[in-house]
Amino acid sequence: MSGIAASRLGEERKAWRKDHPYGFVARPVKNIDGSLNLMTWECAIPGKKGTAWEGGLYRLKMIFKDDYPTSPPKCKFEPPLFHPNVYPSGTVCLSLLDEEKDWRPAITIKQILLGIQDLLNEPNIKDPAQAEAYTIYCQNRLEYEKPSRLGEERKAWRKDHPYGFVARPVKNIDGSLNLMTWECAIPGKKGTPWEGGLYKLKMIFKDDYPTSPPKCKFEPPLFHPNVYPSGTVCLSLLDEEKDWRPAITIKQILLGIQDLLNEPNIKDPAQAEAYTIYCQNRLEYEKRVRAQARAMSATD
Repeated sequence: MSGIAASRLGEERKAWRKDHPYGFVARPVKNIDGSLNLMTWECAIPGKKGTAWEGGLYRLKMIFKDDYPTSPPKCKFEPPLFHPNVYPSGTVCLSLLDEEKDWRPAITIKQILLGIQDLLNEPNIKDPAQAEAYTIYCQNRLEYEKPSRLGEERKAWRKDHPYGFVARPVKNIDGSLNLMTWECAIPGKKGTPWEGGLYKLKMIFKDDYPTSPPKCKFEPPLFHPNVYPSGTVCLSLLDEEKDWRPAITIKQILLGIQDLLNEPNIKDPAQAEAYTIYCQNRLEYEKRVRAQARAMSATD
């Protein structure tokens, strides 16, 4: 590591720790002995609000060469992203990172990460690096935007999700994943009549997701005031004219439905029988719910 590169990267680290954009991450990796390796940084870029990338945190490795800042760092998404300007290896194709184009030694790590964040939602179709993403982006924008958000939702869920819950895309006949339909299951909360049950639900996304919410449908339908006889959940969080927001995650949806199970909204009933019994005979209602929980036991 050259003295110039080390000096500059040390200053970059101080500047970043003093002030950096909200939601971003940038830090040198640690060597085995615990010392910092200033030549390799672990970074993360949040998706911009109001875009198909919103809600995701995209991890990236920044690798510096000995002649930095004369030459730019190599920036590589890990895992690789579905994007026209990201090579299949994960390396970012951006003029700001090309010394024959827009790279300048004065450009900071903060400027690089903000530039990549802009690139996520504003790809440069004149300089493609990934054939599939480029083709779909040019030919079918709605199809392009689907895997961006739902793929990241799947990664986030697999990394961290509430205990006892299930959420996974269904498989197509050829074994590939259908990100537009998810099989889910919600456990009943402890200390409630719903405890012990595992309630299976299908989550169906439309082409304009996340602008519009998914349809959530219990299979089989539940006995509940806010579940239509078809099994579809009636919840303001799933209504784009009420509380739906594109940033709401699959985890938040499932936790919201779990809360609804024991805290029905009697101002917005969807099932006449369950609504009437809930209002007129709470003991009978809870008896029915407990029987349902036993029938849908998590051990079945």
